[in-house]
Amino acid sequence: MGKNPQKGVKKMRVRKHVKKITALEEKILEDGEMNSIEIHDWLNARIRMGVTMNWVGNVLSKCGLFEKTGMQIVGGYSGNYSVAVWDSRRRDQE
Repeated sequence: MGKNPQKGVKKMRVRKHVKKITALEEKILEDGEMNSIEIHDWLNARIRMGVTMNWVGNVLSKCGLFEKTGMQIVGGYSGNYSVAVWDSRRRDQE
């Protein structure tokens, strides 16, 4: 394949996920930062055969189009836990 591309320049190798990822990037560029739970809920409301939280975490961390900007504490019935907050890398370029 050659040299490894720089971080943030990677392209998705799996074509079946491209529509989901580009739609998600446009949503994040339009509305701003989103946490993993908001992304998961938005994708499942939009897509007929939804996605899992594992898919969301893997794609956001490995895609190269998104960057983790921090963590957010969320409260639930089973206690408090933290989720990642994500933003698009293209926001810095604009």
